Amino acid sequence: MYLLIIIYLLILGIAVISYGWSSRSRNIYIRLMFLYLLLIMVTSLAAIYLVKGNNLFLFHFSIPLEYVILSLIFHRYLQGRILKRIILVSIPVFLILSAMLSTYVQKLDENNSYAVGVESLAMICWSLLALRQLLSDPGIASPWRDHVFWIIIAILYSFTGNMIIEGMLNYTMHRSMDLAKRLYYVSIIFKYVFLLLLIAGCYCRQLLRTYE
Repeated sequence: MYLLIIIYLLILGIAVISYGWSSRSRNIYIRLMFLYLLLIMVTSLAAIYLVKGNNLFLFHFSIPLEYVILSLIFHRYLQGRILKRIILVSIPVFLILSAMLSTYVQKLDENNSYAVGVESLAMICWSLLALRQLLSDPGIASPWRDHVFWIIIAILYSFTGNMIIEGMLNYTMHRSMDLAKRLYYVSIIFKYVFLLLLIAGCYCRQLLRTYE
């Protein structure tokens, strides 16, 4: 278990450093993803520090923040005035919904699976729309050489996994902690792949330069 966490933190550290270094390019998507990775890093370290107690309250605060950051990425990238407005309006709506769920439904000492489910569904929708826009752009012959392509794929992959795993986690925690721990192991594998996809996106132009 500890080995899995150490490997996860190492990959996360590489991703944070990579996007922090690349953010000098002033690419807005790189900079927003750097903020997102920093949020993951801080939340992960705090969760590990508080592992002997109840650290679930951390995610009641981190989930709304990550929704804001990721929504800003899609608001910036996606075209269409109505779609942009929907994404922008969804931010305060999600913040209010998260606060209400944390206050009345799944309180701070519980896993906020409902908020995660709503966030995951929204991110999957935004990702699919962004992927459709990217792949249908005739001006982009090789989308895999674009940072945004890998960011979209990573977000789509990550939140599809969240829909499957996090949606079941709260249920299993009340019935079988052993099964909940197994699900947590699976979620770490999803996080590995998510971070590796982001790292690939950070260096995609350098890695694929020989094929141009």
